[in-house]
Amino acid sequence: LAHNVIESEQLQLTMTEMLSLFLSQQILLPLAGTQFGDGLQTAIQKIRAILPTRALTYFEGLDGAFFIKNLANHDYSGQDKEIRILNEAIMNKKCVKVNYWSASNGYEVSSELHPYGMVLLHASLYCIGFLACHGEVRTLKVTRIKGLTRLEKSFEKPDDFSLTGHLQGTFGIIKSQNPCKIRVEFTDWAATNVREIQWHTSQKITTDTNNKVTATFELRDTIEFKRWLLGF
Repeated sequence: LAHNVIESEQLQLTMTEMLSLFLSQQILLPLAGTQFGDGLQTAIQKIRAILPTRALTYFEGLDGAFFIKNLANHDYSGQDKEIRILNEAIMNKKCVKVNYWSASNGYEVSSELHPYGMVLLHASLYCIGFLACHGEVRTLKVTRIKGLTRLEKSFEKPDDFSLTGHLQGTFGIIKSQNPCKIRVEFTDWAATNVREIQWHTSQKITTDTNNKVTATFELRDTIEFKRWLLGF
């Protein structure tokens, strides 16, 4: 462990790299039992197999040095098949048939889906893609997918589409076409919280006194923002 480097004949890792690997396991914990979580685990197992005993002892002791706590968690191991189908379709630009429970409508939808990508937000996994029955890009929560069927048909993803661009201006995952600017006054511990954390890329503090902070936000939807506000 000299010079903060772990070495074997086949591999050299710095302490920073070891810590990053360990933390990545905790970050992907919601996806344990799926190809995403299992892929990381097998990669780390391969690294462990070529590390000396002393280095392995250090690796095992990292759980006492840093811990990531998630308040919410989903068990996606039962949906590994669906996640694999979606990931394969995304990579190969293949259409799928999806049976999806629409929480907003209260019934199951069956439609062709062109999956563009997936997003992990607060331990919840979402698939974003073109849903033929609605004729537009929609966000599907993976836990509400009741069935997936591979189709031979291919799709073309718009050249100007990106997950980052699609979600720009949202406070979470929900997007609408009605952008708005919001001004909020926070007091006491809520003011301290907003001073310390950049909750959204558009967040700007316009006034700041001893006990009050005024902040503005430019959002594409207010549903998730209102839920966040109610948390104070």
